[in-house]
Amino acid sequence: MAVTADFREQVRRMAIEAGAVAAGFARAGAVAEADASRFNAYLSAGGHFSMRYMENYREIRLNPLRLFTPAAEAATVISMAFPYYHPGANPLFARYAQGEDYHKVLRRRLRPLARYISENSGGARCRICTDTAPILERYWAVAAGVGFIGRNHCLIVPGAGSFCFLAEIVTEAQFEPDAPSLLGCGDCGACKRGCPGGALEAQCGFDSGKCLSCLTIEHRGAWPDDAPGLPGPAIYGCDLCQQRCPHNAAPAPGLPEFAPSAAMRSLTTDSLAALDASGYESLFASSAVTRCPAEQLRRNAEKLKNNNN
Repeated sequence: MAVTADFREQVRRMAIEAGAVAAGFARAGAVAEADASRFNAYLSAGGHFSMRYMENYREIRLNPLRLFTPAAEAATVISMAFPYYHPGANPLFARYAQGEDYHKVLRRRLRPLARYISENSGGARCRICTDTAPILERYWAVAAGVGFIGRNHCLIVPGAGSFCFLAEIVTEAQFEPDAPSLLGCGDCGACKRGCPGGALEAQCGFDSGKCLSCLTIEHRGAWPDDAPGLPGPAIYGCDLCQQRCPHNAAPAPGLPEFAPSAAMRSLTTDSLAALDASGYESLFASSAVTRCPAEQLRRNAEKLKNNNN
């Protein structure tokens, strides 16, 4: 199911028209041995903390051909970056969660492109991934030339920064791959100095148990005794390593769906600490904040209030 160079560039144009700031192609297959070993070592060291789901579907994470049933014999990973930065966001929440749920937005924007690829490549199967499939998104973004992984472990898109969602279309259509990104982050260390928990100091590269994004969003139950406190003001996620990064001096403007709503802008620590189930559903029904249950938001709000007393 090889396709022409003209078709390849048409697909890239359509990805940009769908809102991506960058799009690239990589030949799907087994993840490079060194990267697979690094990923396995990270899990063995417990760097993923309480995010045990990262241990699941390891065979797919290390080879996206297995996303298809039966597994594809050959495929392409089309990697794309979609910006979400908007000024004037509520500092209580990480920017990525202040507009519409990105899973739904990106899937909606990419369905026409996946359909176009399939219809014009002999019915090649396509799988849209919007942080919804167990693949190593940053690895494939680098392989496709979309950007490079910074010292804060975010994917940095040259000229656009790291306030971007990654999305992929894994397709049996065989596109000529782009050259991988060979860029690097530099040695400024701003992200490491800006991380309040010291998550970037870990021997395994990243300690999720010290990352406020993991602790406030992913970690269920009581706040661990040895975990960092909330420095304020955020109670959902943490953007500090991105805010400190010089590559984000002029971030790409976010897509309109990701602009903070008026209701989101008006939320306070007190109103969140008192949030009941119906209020939670009303506020966050179409938001990625639903990743964090209402009782956990209240836990985070109380933790921040206690820190500030």
